[in-house]
Amino acid sequence: MASNSSDVTASAEEICRLGVDAVKGIERRLKNLPWGSGLLSQVSRLKAETVSDIVIGLFGSTGTGKSSLVNAVVETKLVPTSGMAACTATVVQVSYHADLNVEAEVSFISERDWRDEIETVVHALSEAATDKVQLSQIRESRSWLKCSEFQISAAYPSLTLQNAANMSVTEIFSLNPRLRAVLGCTKTVTAEDGVPFSQTIGNYITSYSPGRAQRQSTRRDGGSIWSIVQKVKIWCNAPVLRAGVTLVDLPGVSDNNDVRNSIAKDYISQCDHVFIMTDISRAVDDLVAARLVNNMISSQLESTDHKLLRVVLENKFAARAITVIATKSDSIDPSEILTQIPDLADNQNLRVIEERLESYEKEVETQKKVVDCSDVPGHEEDLKRLDADIHSLEEKLKTVGQKRPPSPTALTETPLKKIRVANSATSDEIIAKRSKIQASLIDKQTQYSEHSKWLLEAKNCSRDCLRRIDKSKELICAAQMEKKAFISMHRSQWVIDKLQNQFALKLELISEDGAEDLNLHVFSCSAREHHRLMNQDASQEAPECFRFVADTGIPKIQAWCRTLATRSRDEKAERFIQRLEILVDTIQQCLDHKPNGNSLDMTGVLGGTGRLEKIFDEMITAAVRKQKHAIKEGLSSAVDRAAVAAHNVSKGMTERFVRDNTIYWMTFRATLRRNGLFHHDFNEALSNPFLTKIAKPWALTLKDDKFACLEHDLVDAVDELLTKVALSAPATLNKLSLHSCRLRALKHAGVIATDIAREAHAALIKWQTSVAGGVVDTVQNELLPTYTFAAGLSGKGSYKAQRKHMTSFLRDKGSDVFGHAGKSVMKNLVKSVDIVGHDLRKSARQLAQNVEFELAIVWNDTRMEDDRLPEIVNSLQHQVQLWSQALKNRRIAG
Repeated sequence: MASNSSDVTASAEEICRLGVDAVKGIERRLKNLPWGSGLLSQVSRLKAETVSDIVIGLFGSTGTGKSSLVNAVVETKLVPTSGMAACTATVVQVSYHADLNVEAEVSFISERDWRDEIETVVHALSEAATDKVQLSQIRESRSWLKCSEFQISAAYPSLTLQNAANMSVTEIFSLNPRLRAVLGCTKTVTAEDGVPFSQTIGNYITSYSPGRAQRQSTRRDGGSIWSIVQKVKIWCNAPVLRAGVTLVDLPGVSDNNDVRNSIAKDYISQCDHVFIMTDISRAVDDLVAARLVNNMISSQLESTDHKLLRVVLENKFAARAITVIATKSDSIDPSEILTQIPDLADNQNLRVIEERLESYEKEVETQKKVVDCSDVPGHEEDLKRLDADIHSLEEKLKTVGQKRPPSPTALTETPLKKIRVANSATSDEIIAKRSKIQASLIDKQTQYSEHSKWLLEAKNCSRDCLRRIDKSKELICAAQMEKKAFISMHRSQWVIDKLQNQFALKLELISEDGAEDLNLHVFSCSAREHHRLMNQDASQEAPECFRFVADTGIPKIQAWCRTLATRSRDEKAERFIQRLEILVDTIQQCLDHKPNGNSLDMTGVLGGTGRLEKIFDEMITAAVRKQKHAIKEGLSSAVDRAAVAAHNVSKGMTERFVRDNTIYWMTFRATLRRNGLFHHDFNEALSNPFLTKIAKPWALTLKDDKFACLEHDLVDAVDELLTKVALSAPATLNKLSLHSCRLRALKHAGVIATDIAREAHAALIKWQTSVAGGVVDTVQNELLPTYTFAAGLSGKGSYKAQRKHMTSFLRDKGSDVFGHAGKSVMKNLVKSVDIVGHDLRKSARQLAQNVEFELAIVWNDTRMEDDRLPEIVNSLQHQVQLWSQALKNRRIAG
């Protein structure tokens, strides 16, 4: 056991586990004591405490590198990636386990959901056939049907749209019995490491178009099943996950499958933190940066394209749950970036790099000139020529003086004397000729020797120059990488500053006092370069931008994940330790109490049974009443004005909705049949102007949290009651024990009252989100008959008639739709306050019982028959103090 807080190295999870084990040990002893039953409710609550992982959702457009980031953070390739197209088609959750193997659980959608998906396609094809629309026109329109064709053809390779139009859903199902067998089931995938695992799991989560060979293989194997996968959970033993991190990779495109869309929404709402990912090359643009930040400030801003994200922002914004990740920081064009970022071209450090780069390039040019001047090819040609000349002279020298035998005719016709004279003259000529040839040969050999030396010197010089050129080229590559890295990191910082400034400006627009303590956390990273530097890239490509792993930004993101997890877990552990400390102090008070020899009735002193509980109930009832009044006063007129404004906007909403989202006739019909929700949510588009108008008054009204005062009022009520008890206590009561009881009760009440106020605030935010979502539901319910009627229109000109009918209804009846939406908001907000008040009464009742129990200790005999309990409690009390101080030290240090 640790002797001081600095020796405590246990994680928050281990501290809670050890604490729960200690509580279970005490529980067994408390059950055997007559006064122990009064503490069992506290024990039960402590036993239920757990420290869960922090869930981080990765949210972003297609191709922003969410899957690549997951692989980089866990330092192994778990999920397939694609640099060219959308890859991840379903929700992928990655968590920690201690096993060395990588394991996954694949869940498939139900047969009913898949049947509904196919029915939508078949119905649309039937309508197309009725309207005599060619399938080629459908594909060219880039409607949702093209996406559906891709999904269904992956599951049924032999099925074409022409065939599907003439088949029933049951017949289509029969085309792939293997696929039908897994609907609604789960499958486990296990591998020894990430690479083979990634290849296997890719069959379930990747959606990019396969090549021809793979398509043929798919037809033979009976189709792919990624299109029916609901979600995938993966477990591995990555160090960053061990800290208590769970990553959720969300699809980057609007899925055609409504079931998977719903799963994604559920995951987004469960996330404790969200990583908003954007390509850094797009984030550089001011308009893109502004639009990105707009999407992060919840429904208080005018509009948002990211429907899934709004749920988190409305829930978690105040809890600093947003981080922006600018990806692909290695993708840069230096000349372009230098023109975009002011003063970067004049940066002194960059100039030093460029001067060094220029000097290397000049050195290469200089050495190339030296190589050219050395003229090695010319010397080699000269040597070849000299060698040929020497060879020729040597051959001539051999032939000079050789006597050719005279012909028989010459011997008979030429006199002997004449022959002798001719031979004598020839000998002199031969000697002279040989001397001349030998002289030429010596001259050529001398020249050859000199040229050989020159060639050797030229080759050595050229070789040295080429080595210098190679070295300079290596230095050029290193300097170019250094320049790229320098520009990339400055570009990253510039983008970070831009986004943070935009964030601050938008906060000023929606918050009168600004949120000065809120800073947007922004990171940049290159997962691709990280893979290369860590030798995790299957292509074995060399890094192109960064030389050091730290420059990729991944280590910072890993550290940030650990910080988020540690912070979250330590906060939960601190609250657990505070509750455990209350239990231990209460037991210690029982052990230290010196009884008077008889039990006293304290009912009269307290003013009746449950007196404190009644006081608390009155306080909460008053807070509920004030909160309701604040909502009615602050929102009633704003809701009425918002309904009028939303009605005016809705008159042209149908045409804008079709135009802005590029919705074609088949998609519009499917939207009507799905009651306004298909890929794009028409109900939400109608509701956004209403929510925008009431956003600011809504925020101001709920900012005035009437439950916040309970944190102090509850403690004050406890203090007032204890003061009355002390003044009216009988003389036989131990005053010192009563004073100690008062101090402990106030301390414990402060802890629990803080939790109560925190719970109330969290509940209000939760219900605020629910009520905001209820506006969309109300609008949808109001439009149900209109959707049904419009969807029933068919035949020539039906698309125009459907749009006209929707426009006419909203023009004539829109005021009623949004009037009912406004009433729904007020009704649900008031109802939510009642629910929050009901939950608070339960917590306050527990606080009242704790205080009354501590008073009962002073009044009554708490003798015990357990000799070991004092030793156990004393040891646990010391350990609780060490844990508490260690957690505080970590928070201060962090």
